[in-house]
Amino acid sequence: MAEEFTKVVQLRPGTSGLTMVVKVVDAKAVLQKGPQGRQMRLAECLVGDDTAIIVFIARGDQTSSFPETSRIPSFPNEQLLVDFLEVTGAAPDLVTWNVVISREHFHRLAYIYFLVIAALNQLPQLAVFGRTVSLFPLLFVLCVTAIKDGYEDWRRHHSDKKENNREVQVLQGVKFSSKKWKNVMVGEVLKIPANETILCDIVLLETSYPSGIAYVQTINLDGESNLKTRYARPETAAKRPEREPPSGLIRCEQPNRNIYGFIANMEIDGRRIPLGPSNIVLRGCQLKNTAWVVGVVAYA
Repeated sequence: MAEEFTKVVQLRPGTSGLTMVVKVVDAKAVLQKGPQGRQMRLAECLVGDDTAIIVFIARGDQTSSFPETSRIPSFPNEQLLVDFLEVTGAAPDLVTWNVVISREHFHRLAYIYFLVIAALNQLPQLAVFGRTVSLFPLLFVLCVTAIKDGYEDWRRHHSDKKENNREVQVLQGVKFSSKKWKNVMVGEVLKIPANETILCDIVLLETSYPSGIAYVQTINLDGESNLKTRYARPETAAKRPEREPPSGLIRCEQPNRNIYGFIANMEIDGRRIPLGPSNIVLRGCQLKNTAWVVGVVAYA
């Protein structure tokens, strides 16, 4: 049997209305007995190589969806982190920027060549012309490139700030309220309108179509401009989160670079529902031909 334990984690210090339950599962046991005694597949049971990621669907009107009688032993590591979404495409500070720029520059053979020539010219036995003059070509190229890269990095900072301060509709209790993207947390339920670029990976719960279908453009991920279809599971597509806030969790694999695969399952209202790549909308996708979608943040 896989060993698992849970712990209630407060999302924000000093608040009592919004908490989440993190469950850590030993994923070495790949198969276990399921309903009717059948063997359950990995996607239906435990997900991941070592530890499955458990995302609790956050609800503002309750503290936990687990029974009060659940045994909650202490974590071996009490310092738990809850992910906040913040887009960062630029260097965080001047020191890091200098290190990154220097590393990128001296990966080019031309820069190394001029550096070696300047270094050799500092030796009296090998000096051909003035020691200071030998540094001018290298310093000139470095300065011009640094100015160009600095301007591009400033533009990235400006773009990051603009994206992070965009507002999105987040389920708070039984209604959606505006919230900045940078304050969105894993497990929160979002409502995304048409033509919006999604800044996190969300598992679809509901769409504007009764069938639960949604259309997204993935040009930012794979360069393809044709629309792709994504689906909300029938078990959640017919529900309205405003009237009946979802209660459950999502057990999913570790974050990876594979944009065409997704292995997870969702436990909601006491039912275990398998999820696949057609049920998740990845960060960078743009919603098209769909009035809105509702989904839970799986990765930030």
